[in-house]
Amino acid sequence: MKLLIYKHLGRINNNLYVIIENNEAILIDAPIGTVKIIEELKGIKINSVLLTHGHPDHITEAKKLQEKGIKIIANEKDSTMMLLPWKFILLKANPLHSDLEINDNENIKLGKITINAIHTPGHTNGGICYYIKEKNMIFTGDTLFKDTIGRTDLPGGNNKQLLNNIKEKLFTLPEKTIVYPGHGDKTTIGYEKKNNPFFNQ
Repeated sequence: MKLLIYKHLGRINNNLYVIIENNEAILIDAPIGTVKIIEELKGIKINSVLLTHGHPDHITEAKKLQEKGIKIIANEKDSTMMLLPWKFILLKANPLHSDLEINDNENIKLGKITINAIHTPGHTNGGICYYIKEKNMIFTGDTLFKDTIGRTDLPGGNNKQLLNNIKEKLFTLPEKTIVYPGHGDKTTIGYEKKNNPFFNQ
């Protein structure tokens, strides 16, 4: 498996992750710049996009990808948000209906790689983290960042719910698990358990 990381995309510095296995790939989110990036990936077939949640900066180019025949996968609890995306920091996403719905503890296969969905509402109702156990990595969207957590003052936000889901669903993963968030730098579960100020007050 190969992981490509693209950072600082768009106005609020989104991250895009491309997981490649045997010349096929899955994307994590679809921020500004995604279409251009995948067009430059010669010889790689993009199978689908796994959306971590429905905020417009994470789905900005999802509709364009869908029109290219790439499947969009998301949790149905963010479906209304995706169909009626609001303008956020000058970002505007096109209305979007996912091709497939994914729920807690369901799996997506990419070759021999298994990607497990972990439903972590709190940033949005349909927030999903994607865990690859055999590679010790998790893609957390805006649920968990290095030294902080996702904001909860936007539609679908619930601070208590977010904190509980991080503690109960993410902090129970192996401490060596690498965390790849939707913005900013990577971290590890072990580091966040010890150092994240939201859990060490």
